[in-house]
Amino acid sequence: MPIDNPFITRDEWQKDKKKYGVPDKVVKYSFGEKMEALKKKFDKDGFANMTVPQIPAALALVQEGERLIDEYLKALKALAPGKVTNKTAAVDRLNFYKNCIHGLVDRTKGIRDPYLGARNNYQECFALMQKALQHPDDPAALEKLYSNGMRNHLGQSFHGEFKANRATGELRNLLQQYEDLMAEWHDMQDDDGPGNVAGDPARRKQFMSDMTEGMRIAVRILALTKPK
Repeated sequence: MPIDNPFITRDEWQKDKKKYGVPDKVVKYSFGEKMEALKKKFDKDGFANMTVPQIPAALALVQEGERLIDEYLKALKALAPGKVTNKTAAVDRLNFYKNCIHGLVDRTKGIRDPYLGARNNYQECFALMQKALQHPDDPAALEKLYSNGMRNHLGQSFHGEFKANRATGELRNLLQQYEDLMAEWHDMQDDDGPGNVAGDPARRKQFMSDMTEGMRIAVRILALTKPK
């Protein structure tokens, strides 16, 4: 999934300055122009589809953006009372910009390890599996296991890598198996899907068997892709 450009344009900053009553020349340079330059560099360097070799340059861009915002915040906070119409809101807005930019740091972690989401969320999916095993006749438990656990906590990373078509050999085969297994139970996302499965002993048994197999596949995928 492409990464959104988190930097702002000069025009966007001018609108916020007007909205919050921020005066000109808070710092000696044009903050808006500096931020727009970083935005253009993000696009020019192709960080929307970042690869591992691009990570150092992307992190340098993050550091520069955060530095500019910190400098501006320091100067803004030092202005005498009455110089800014709504200083609190302006500070909050700048911190929002900073948080958006810092979000690139987490995205770079996902670039290094495309399975990071599944790795981090495995225990949550495991807990949903345990609950479904304890209450296999509960439609809500089955629906959460499938939709929240298998398709979201684990499946989001697996599906992304399957579509990216980077995996080979055993790993590619496992991703294909996971895709096929989840597709067999797509009707679990229908309004009456979970209830139908929970109320049918044979389908319920098959569902739990397939989800258990899905967990086994997930464990193997995460083992094969564990960062060294």
